[in-house]
Amino acid sequence: MPHSSSSHGFVEKFKMELKSLEKRYRKLQMHVHPDKFHSNGGDQLEMAEEHSSILNTAYWTLRDPEQRAFYMLSRRGFDISEEHMSKQVPFDPMFLMEVMETREIIEEVPAEAMADMPSDVDKDIAIRVERLGELLDNDQDKEAFEMAVQLRYMNQIRRELYELVG
Repeated sequence: MPHSSSSHGFVEKFKMELKSLEKRYRKLQMHVHPDKFHSNGGDQLEMAEEHSSILNTAYWTLRDPEQRAFYMLSRRGFDISEEHMSKQVPFDPMFLMEVMETREIIEEVPAEAMADMPSDVDKDIAIRVERLGELLDNDQDKEAFEMAVQLRYMNQIRRELYELVG
């Protein structure tokens, strides 16, 4: 059974339509944006700034699959701190080998020879995001936590590759 969020009666599902999220964000932002309360000043403006900031954070968290997964897992009682993830998550040995091999390539191969590598990593990430969504939406939280940590590693590799390759 999906986890229900007490906030606005939403059912917490990983898979979402980003266009719907953006539409809802813009609609809510129209009601709380500080520019709407600028002439009122004081407490109303301060409250609008706070609400707008919270809404912005929520929007950008939900837009990003990695952040969305960790947010959902934290709401389900998982400790998502860096020290917990590095000490508590059992890694699939095949995944660790993949990460080590990819890091060796990044360190040893000239950037111009890695032209196709970012798209390969993007495909890998897309597969992991899809699997992560299935796990979260079917309440397989332990496996989802492990997949979310793997996704974090792969996103870091992607960032490093795009810095090298451009």
